[in-house]
Amino acid sequence: MSKRKIIHPISTAAEADRVLAELAAARRDIGAIEREMQEIIDAAKAAASAQAEPIRVAIGAAEARLLDLANRVVDFAILTGGKKTLELAHGSLGRRMSAAVKPLPKWTWAKVLEQLIGQDELQAVQITHRPNKEVLATWSSEHLERVGARYVVKDEPWYEVNKDRLEDGL
Repeated sequence: MSKRKIIHPISTAAEADRVLAELAAARRDIGAIEREMQEIIDAAKAAASAQAEPIRVAIGAAEARLLDLANRVVDFAILTGGKKTLELAHGSLGRRMSAAVKPLPKWTWAKVLEQLIGQDELQAVQITHRPNKEVLATWSSEHLERVGARYVVKDEPWYEVNKDRLEDGL
């Protein structure tokens, strides 16, 4: 929590409980405002989506027609004079060749990894190294210091509003 100037310090448990009740009420109010805002946003998104749908359909049809032309290799080669890209006034159209490594049909990357390790093809295996903080937390301070780590103890104030009572509106 950030440091704030305390205007009215709390001095009793009853006062602390009253402040927690005020916080719970304020959070309920914020929750109601945020729910109302989300309903407005959802309605606006639905209206925009409905309005944009015919445009999306038209874009999809236009893209399909352009890609169909680019996929008909013979027609495209004739159209472009053998080039892979056709520069037009409103954009470009072309063919882009690429290759990707993928597992064979009915194989998974896990099976490929198993084969790579089994065939001692370790140059094709990536190993990610990172500190295991759970193990480090079990070490002594001296042991941690030898590897360049240390314990940092924090003792910070906190509070928690009873969420059951918050939801019940009490």
